Amino acid sequence: MPKKKRRAIITCGYCHEYRNSRIDRTNGEIQKYCKIKKEFVIISTGICREFVPNDYFFCEKNGYWLDLLQCIERGNRKKHGCITCKQGKLIRRIYSKYKNRNDE
Repeated sequence: MPKKKRRAIITCGYCHEYRNSRIDRTNGEIQKYCKIKKEFVIISTGICREFVPNDYFFCEKNGYWLDLLQCIERGNRKKHGCITCKQGKLIRRIYSKYKNRNDE
């Protein structure tokens, strides 16, 4: 039986609020206070209904910060390494689903 592909999850790490929150290291792991959820969250916490994507994210494949649109364009141009990138597919999903929330 073939393995079922798991879809990458959109997490707080891609949220504008998470990126602009203060860091807390009291429990030994990096946490940030989310003003929306009114609790401390870690980078892998699932998103809430008020999720607003941050304009930039850390590209794991290239090792530096990229704009969402730069990532999408790299995939469209079939840049080496970006064609099959799972994080790139996640960025496309985030942009198509949540891009208008910044304008509201």
